[in-house]
Amino acid sequence: MRTTSILGIALFLSFSGMAAEQAAKVGGTFSSLEYHAESGDLNGWEVTLIPQADGSYFVLIQVAEGQAPEIFTGRAVANGSVFRITVAGKGPLAGTYMGSVTADELKLKTPVGNTERLKRKRSYWQ
Repeated sequence: MRTTSILGIALFLSFSGMAAEQAAKVGGTFSSLEYHAESGDLNGWEVTLIPQADGSYFVLIQVAEGQAPEIFTGRAVANGSVFRITVAGKGPLAGTYMGSVTADELKLKTPVGNTERLKRKRSYWQ
């Protein structure tokens, strides 16, 4: 009986750890930011998804089009590897984004219908 209880607890902890590990895979930094030495331009997108205690994600979005990036923040709600980001306000990047995450990439559909594909990697700024 005692062995069965210990085995049950071990299995529960194992599965709990796996669930937490799967949820953490949505979080991370995804970037296409690049500096072009010839023109001196910085171009691309960078999105960071930071897990929150309530299961949502805090989102930091940076968009550069030839200069220092514009920075926006929002909240995301995930269902597995698919999520919805809401950026409040009236700025050029405000609205609802839809996205999906794999081990290597974030695919993001912007409020105006464009699709951005960003590789999972360290921030451009690191």
